[in-house]
Amino acid sequence: IQGDFTHTAMNRQVCFFPVLLTQSANSGETSTRGIDVFGKYGSEKLQLWGSVSWVDAERKLGTEPLGLDKIAPINIRLGSTYSPISPLSMTLSMQYRDKAEGFRAGYTGPLDSELDSAYQFDFHGEYRFNDMTRLFATVKNLTDNKYATKGILAPTVQEGRKFLLGFEIDL
Repeated sequence: IQGDFTHTAMNRQVCFFPVLLTQSANSGETSTRGIDVFGKYGSEKLQLWGSVSWVDAERKLGTEPLGLDKIAPINIRLGSTYSPISPLSMTLSMQYRDKAEGFRAGYTGPLDSELDSAYQFDFHGEYRFNDMTRLFATVKNLTDNKYATKGILAPTVQEGRKFLLGFEIDL
């Protein structure tokens, strides 16, 4: 079952996507429910945007119930872009992930505090000289937050603060 609702008026947009999926294979059954809500509001100089998503999954192998496999059930993304003059823009964004389910039960290791809810702030600024040329700077994980997310065999620590500086020419 899938649904889709999008409404746009006067530079405001809200989207709603409910989804229910069920799959059966190899004597197992999976049922997944989720929702993603997105909105943005803006003017010529300032734009605000955000989204919230939630997912709930239940897996059964025989009669054994299982939950999400090391996936965060709640994700939130917020951001703001400010353009004080036409060719210059600066964006501050935030991502938040709830505690990933399935780590705590079977995991014993050194990443205990890194498995708590993960958040990351990013900054991006750019100056467009024309349609083909721009100068940009990005700082990912601005606060250098230490967190871990799903890995293949065990949790994986994510990158710390990262700086990018570039000059782009589209030919």
